[in-house]
Amino acid sequence: MLGFIRLYVPEAAPVGRYPALDRLAAWAEGQPAFIACRPSMAELGGPPEVARAALLRLHGSAQSR
Repeated sequence: MLGFIRLYVPEAAPVGRYPALDRLAAWAEGQPAFIACRPSMAELGGPPEVARAALLRLHGSAQSR
């Protein structure tokens, strides 16, 4: 759920505001099942530039942890 919120409303739960939740999300998002379920640009829908930016936020936040 945190990843979804950060995809569409990143200012609602910025990285660093909830450190324990960030650690838990980083652990979960690093698991193979979560990685396999990351959405594609087509699944995100909307304008391509918005979908691309959302994916960069998702992948960037997951990689920085």
